[in-house]
Amino acid sequence: MTEKSQKSLHPKILELRNKVGTSPFHLSKPVEQPLAVRKIMQDDENPRLLKMYFAVWGVKDDYGTRPVKGCFAKSIEERGPASKATYQITALWQHNQSEPLCKPSVLREDEIGLYAEFIPDEGIPTCDRCVIQVRSGTINNGSYGFNYIWDKMKYNEQDDCIDMYECNLFEISPVTIPSQTGTFAVRGANGELTDKFLEEETEDLIKQLPRKYHLELRSLINRHITLAQNQPLEQRRTALDTDKPQQGKKVDYNYLLKNL
Repeated sequence: MTEKSQKSLHPKILELRNKVGTSPFHLSKPVEQPLAVRKIMQDDENPRLLKMYFAVWGVKDDYGTRPVKGCFAKSIEERGPASKATYQITALWQHNQSEPLCKPSVLREDEIGLYAEFIPDEGIPTCDRCVIQVRSGTINNGSYGFNYIWDKMKYNEQDDCIDMYECNLFEISPVTIPSQTGTFAVRGANGELTDKFLEEETEDLIKQLPRKYHLELRSLINRHITLAQNQPLEQRRTALDTDKPQQGKKVDYNYLLKNL
């Protein structure tokens, strides 16, 4: 980036650039998918097929940046499943470059965020572990590894954050630590979101409290459900609490840039 272009950047973006230093590769913080399904499976599908969201629009990360719809489009076109790139965007285990899972068969942006479908390679312990733990709900969240493109970022005064309109996407990863607590949702055959364990786990928790609070707690839960059902989608998304530690360590992907 030239000295002239640096001077044209908003002070908040320059502050971020100085904060992250010269490392060419950054990891997004894991995000909870508020209305998304991290693993969706029909009875007739490959039992190893995993479907997850790895970014959600409108959710800020630890650095005060947030992805804007369209920011991954160029990377997907150049290095996605349909490309002929030397290095295609790969699914990794917990951002670990030495533990690739597979190449995603589907990678796209939709109205919720960055969506992917992938089948971890067979016969590899890490891949088998990924399938087992995502299906069980132990691993519920997604994250992505990328490079900033500084002149494609804009400071948003109203929301006090930096909107990212384009980045260099290199990998997607199932991860352990979520930005929020959540449940493991499964999509039923009718296409509706269901949760096999929500009612049972809720009742187990209620039973641990003194009996005098049972009715009051159930009433509060029902009120929250009613409010959520009547709250606009965008408002539900922006209500997310994302103040949790960043997942994983930064790794150097400089060699990828030289071979693309």
